[in-house]
Amino acid sequence: MLDKHQNNTHWAVRLNPTHGMFIAFLMSSFYATVPSSVGAALAEQLRRESLLVMSHGDICPKNIIVDKSQIIAIMGWDCAGWYPDWWEYVKFFEARTSDKNSDWYEYASEIFCEEFPAELAAYQGVVRCQLP
Repeated sequence: MLDKHQNNTHWAVRLNPTHGMFIAFLMSSFYATVPSSVGAALAEQLRRESLLVMSHGDICPKNIIVDKSQIIAIMGWDCAGWYPDWWEYVKFFEARTSDKNSDWYEYASEIFCEEFPAELAAYQGVVRCQLP
């Protein structure tokens, strides 16, 4: 399990990971001073049991190779793994982009077959509670 950010990375190794293990992993990365009620509320928002699917984990402009308007390769598979079905969507919004790609986030509805706004909001809360 891997949760990589611009300035830090949280990781853990689990055999046969489950959705519950993944949520526990995210919660274990919190500051000790995060009130337990905040952690419980965030965990509850991510509680919906979901399939673990193979995810790239770092879809962003620098990892997409385009030639003549065709995607020819996806690079940067170092964050790939088995994650809840909403993981790719929430990590999409963590991507850092240059000014010329500032509209990147507006394409989410065209890139993803399914959007996960509740999980996105909850994960943004998780990020704000994580240790640096």
